[in-house]
Amino acid sequence: MFRWRSQPPDALQGFELVDESFNGLSYEKRYYDWPAYLNFLSVVGVLLRKFSQSLYTLSVRFDDSGTGHTRVTVIGKVDPGTRAALGHLADAQGGTHGLRVGA
Repeated sequence: MFRWRSQPPDALQGFELVDESFNGLSYEKRYYDWPAYLNFLSVVGVLLRKFSQSLYTLSVRFDDSGTGHTRVTVIGKVDPGTRAALGHLADAQGGTHGLRVGA
């Protein structure tokens, strides 16, 4: 957990750490979807740009697996590129156990 807090994995590039608890971290990333982006190009959109942003949220929980390792559970809504990068990260760390990536 300390490693994810101090230096998040590359898969979370652009995400901001917004909250933490004793066994979890929460990340957010703001983006414009295409209707908001079109609105942003208008004069009104420029004035309301903060209000037209959408949000990706991600919660990461760290639990003892009982075998001396840490089980990491990631839940949230992210873009397809981040989802794929998290899947590659899971594969590099031994794969998923009983879970699906991108479900």
